[in-house]
Amino acid sequence: MFNLKQIISSIADAGQKLFSIKNIKKNNLESIIPLCDDLISHKGAAFGITVARDITELYQSLSPEKKLLFFKQIKKNINPALKKLMKQ
Repeated sequence: MFNLKQIISSIADAGQKLFSIKNIKKNNLESIIPLCDDLISHKGAAFGITVARDITELYQSLSPEKKLLFFKQIKKNINPALKKLMKQ
């Protein structure tokens, strides 16, 4: 029987070795925001899984104040056209 969590973790571990992601600091928005940009701009499952895991770990290290700033910055960077989304 296979364990999906273990498989995804293995892919992320392998991706970590393949994709050198630098300048990652805990409790630091300047580390996590560029990773979010990378996640939505690059293709590839291994890269995406690796970056998503890094983002999750970094998010957990943020203080409550920085978590709020994180979501504000993501909203500013992505800025979805909500009216267009609602029409579809």
